[in-house]
Amino acid sequence: HIRLLSWQTQENAILYSIFSLCQDCQPYSPKCYNWPMNISIKSTNIELTPALKDYTEKRIGTIKKYTGEATAANVEIGKTTGHHKQGIIFKAEVNVTTSLGKQFRAASEKPDLYEAIDDVRNEIVREISSAKGKSEAMWKKGARKFKNMLRGFRN
Repeated sequence: HIRLLSWQTQENAILYSIFSLCQDCQPYSPKCYNWPMNISIKSTNIELTPALKDYTEKRIGTIKKYTGEATAANVEIGKTTGHHKQGIIFKAEVNVTTSLGKQFRAASEKPDLYEAIDDVRNEIVREISSAKGKSEAMWKKGARKFKNMLRGFRN
């Protein structure tokens, strides 16, 4: 995966554009999802089998397309108690840190471990999408105010 950074000067404005060239995307596609993602998995009161590890990495690995940048995810899966045999005994927790320093956290407790992993993945995606929507809305709101301020100078 290659990331090319280019600076261009055009009419006294500096345009910063990120292009990525990889095998899965079109050449110089700004929407490349092959950013590196660090996933560390910790198991509590259960054994971390290869099948469980693969399933967790597969489900949590899809988060990177919602962040759009390098991401680190700390996942903790396991039993809430050691002596219960039924009921809500499995938990999954995810802490996601983006390369810009934003942190997101989600936790879920379910009767099935795979169900808890799916639920925590959906919850963290919802949280990331919500934060992304808020930041885009704030940027648009600021741009709108700036545009109205410039209109006031013309009159």
